[in-house]
Amino acid sequence: MSGQHCRTSGAERQALDLQRLRSLIGKRLAGLDNERYFFAGERVMDDCGDLQWRCSDASLLSMFLLSDGESVGTDHQPLHLTPAFELEPGQRCEWRAEDLLATLDAGHLAGQLITDVAALFDTWPHLDTSILSGFMVCFEHGDFLVYYNQGDNAVALLNRLPPAAAEFTSTWRSQL
Repeated sequence: MSGQHCRTSGAERQALDLQRLRSLIGKRLAGLDNERYFFAGERVMDDCGDLQWRCSDASLLSMFLLSDGESVGTDHQPLHLTPAFELEPGQRCEWRAEDLLATLDAGHLAGQLITDVAALFDTWPHLDTSILSGFMVCFEHGDFLVYYNQGDNAVALLNRLPPAAAEFTSTWRSQL
């Protein structure tokens, strides 16, 4: 994960993340990249990594996991690939930028208008806390893409919602 973005959570952070997310509305998607982790040359599939939304007006928005292990965040900075390193001979850790639209078989989203966005808040009643755990981006022809934190792994879903959980309540919000 990139060390470039502020990775802390909180109510003020949530408001800024939602404001930045809303900046996508009315723009056309030019491309969607993700920071994929590779170990010993093999693609690790349980975490899609950070995302970078590229719009036709040259603006961009990055999405990433925050350091609390539960939340997601946004920034208007470009995707920053973590430098590769070796744990031991033959055990190289590296990150590569990939075309997430190709990975998700969603090339048809390129050029589409982003019509709406929402943030996923998970609330634990017994803890009286609410975590910003995901984002949804909706397109003009009805498709949507969800990016969310699934147990400290970043997951991207095309036209599917995250699974429900018994221990907390999930709510989609367009505004705070």
